[in-house]
Amino acid sequence: MVLIRRPERGERGTAVILVAMLLVVIMIMAAFVIDLGNARQVRRQNQASSDASALAGAQELPGVVNIVATKLERYAATAMFDGTPPAAPAALCAGTTCTYTYTDGSVLTVTTPYDAGAGLKTSLVFVKTCRPTTRFFAQFAGQNSPTVCRSAVARNILGKALGKIGVIALEQSPGCLDYHFHGSAGAVLTSTGSVIADCGSAPPNSMGNNNSLEAPTFFTVGPCQTRSACVGNAASTVIDQLPSPVPDPLADLPDLTTGFGGVIQTTVASVSNLNCLDGIYYVTGTGTVPPIPTCVGKTAMLYLVSAGWGDNVKTDIVMLPPATGPYKGVSVFIARGNTSVAWLSGNSKASVTMGTLYGRDADVDWQGNIDWIVNGQVVANTYLLGGGGGSKNLGFVVNVPADAPDKFLDPDIGLEK
Repeated sequence: MVLIRRPERGERGTAVILVAMLLVVIMIMAAFVIDLGNARQVRRQNQASSDASALAGAQELPGVVNIVATKLERYAATAMFDGTPPAAPAALCAGTTCTYTYTDGSVLTVTTPYDAGAGLKTSLVFVKTCRPTTRFFAQFAGQNSPTVCRSAVARNILGKALGKIGVIALEQSPGCLDYHFHGSAGAVLTSTGSVIADCGSAPPNSMGNNNSLEAPTFFTVGPCQTRSACVGNAASTVIDQLPSPVPDPLADLPDLTTGFGGVIQTTVASVSNLNCLDGIYYVTGTGTVPPIPTCVGKTAMLYLVSAGWGDNVKTDIVMLPPATGPYKGVSVFIARGNTSVAWLSGNSKASVTMGTLYGRDADVDWQGNIDWIVNGQVVANTYLLGGGGGSKNLGFVVNVPADAPDKFLDPDIGLEK
């Protein structure tokens, strides 16, 4: 015989109560999960719409705030509301800020120009999107739905056509002096191409006595506004400010190696004793290699691994660069990382005529009554110019070749970091 114990009347329905309580807990946890997931989704969507609309707005810069903001609002609204924005929002513009309030409580704020300590960056736009979030649990608990805000700042550094670069100073250190003109010369630098100073200081060059820089345009990174401190009395030179440094225009010029076909390996002492140059020379050792004329009917280039270049000039010197190949038009290549000086001096009223002088990390120093004529481009770290000109009384002249490529600075549109 099997005995079956019947439950007491007081225990009946306990399981139902426990299940009901457990369901309540599960529903509360689910509500929190839904709330948190929804809030996170709104934050992601807000940030994405802020970033996207800021980038879109930056492309309209610089511009009048309400015009920029109107175009940006349509783009931002589409991103905020998944392509179906509500009716036109209430708009209020005051100063550099426009605020758009939508019927669902969302708010879009646009500020341009925006001051974020960006220095020389020409245009900034600030975008802030705020949207109320719907919380499943909050509405039953009598709590208000919180508002989630996200913002973004985008920049637009305007592109610019620089034309052909004749002379560029790449020095970017604080307080640098890219071009230092001294002595009593008149026009100590003329160029058929643009002259560029990358220094961010004001001004990035100095003038002494009657000096002047003559070029179609003098581009400067930094607030170089006073003509006497920038280009002397050369009224024909246009001064134009750039928002960021210009990169080395000859950066693609390959470094010479000893394996280059037909290269002549030599030392400073050996090449300095030559009467004329014929070919491409890979020069090792320290010291200074003087300007040496090219042999009659020949072309040549000096590649200086660690030496400098220059001399006290007493006679006219002509250095004809290669007419073909990767070093076409280059007379002197001071190796990258070589911080030596390329200099000329003397009171002989002689002249040095050559092709491109390239010395990314080198310095140029020109003094005395001689003409320095470059039929090409000059790339250097800094310039100290004080010559007065030789028999032709030309000074430091750069004639950019007709086949030199025009240089364009592409616009930089991106989020401010």
